[in-house]
Amino acid sequence: MRLSVVLAILMVIFVLACSSASPSPGEPTLSIHTTVEPTGNGETSASQSTGNVQQTNTPLPTATSVPLPMPTATQAPTATPDPTFTSTPTPATTPTATPTPTPVYSAETVPLIDAHSHVDKGISPQELITRMSDNGVVGVMLFGSFTTLRTLQRENPDFVFPFSPIRRNSSTKELVLNDATLSSLVRELKTGVMRGIGEISLRHRRFSNSPTGGDQNPADGPVVLQIYDLAARYDVPVNVHVDHEFSDELERALEHNHNTNIIWGHMGDGPASLIRGMMGRHPNLYADISTRNPIYDRGIPIDEQSLTHGDGTIKEEWRTLFEEFPDRFLFGIDVGNQDRHDMIGEVVAYYRSVFGQLTQATAEAIANGNAKRFLGLP
Repeated sequence: MRLSVVLAILMVIFVLACSSASPSPGEPTLSIHTTVEPTGNGETSASQSTGNVQQTNTPLPTATSVPLPMPTATQAPTATPDPTFTSTPTPATTPTATPTPTPVYSAETVPLIDAHSHVDKGISPQELITRMSDNGVVGVMLFGSFTTLRTLQRENPDFVFPFSPIRRNSSTKELVLNDATLSSLVRELKTGVMRGIGEISLRHRRFSNSPTGGDQNPADGPVVLQIYDLAARYDVPVNVHVDHEFSDELERALEHNHNTNIIWGHMGDGPASLIRGMMGRHPNLYADISTRNPIYDRGIPIDEQSLTHGDGTIKEEWRTLFEEFPDRFLFGIDVGNQDRHDMIGEVVAYYRSVFGQLTQATAEAIANGNAKRFLGLP
């Protein structure tokens, strides 16, 4: 009996102790049962009971979130991109047509003066002049024998502008470069009929009318230097053929007499970079663009010989060179070899296409303006 009373007293003390105990703020309590009840604003409160004691905790505020759009029947769910990696889609490759030259202006009717052609044995001189004229050529610096040229000039004074030739030895085909040559040039230049000297084939790979090893005459040889002096004295240009591999000889010739205007035939068949350097150093150097086309077969790779790509577009190195030195280049056809008299129309059309890709001022200077200055034409 006494023991039961003691136990009852101890139980009362324990219950009173639990009832009077109050947990400190933030102190965790032993949760025997938890009930979650909704509040009026859509939030929830949690009630915890320990024994017969119940405590209500105020919920922490939650961040406001914007609901993502739900996919519809016409819209696929949008994946959230990975911020650490950005992928650039590769555009699909579509075949393109071969580009065609874009003309800067129409060069179809620009008058042409041919600064490099020869009397052609395969056609009569008058027929040659007719074919040139029919293709828009209004004049020609013509190379040939003095007698033939003088006759043609008398018959066509506004079209034929003859150049004094350098004769060849009939048996060896070597150029005759001696004192007799100088005397002959003086007599011809004094007539006033000859408007220049040339073409002098100095360094030229083998061709039909050359010696077996081609023409191998230094461009700065002693007699040749005297020819340059004669040209300066009579104020006429000299057209020379010097393959670009011998450009150092030509540079010495240009330095010999700064009053001699030298026209480099075919631009020496050299690259634009070489010609740019030469013209930058020598203001008395000019060049004709004859044979620099994809039409003539001369034993030179067409890609090196031509001013244009296969689609007819002018190569950028030539375009920039012509625009940089517009007053130093001359149009030319170079009739007189093989059957080129039958290709006049095709060659003229090619160069008109080239001119159409230059500025008008540059194209007209090369087509006829620079030749007019040499010939004293208006």
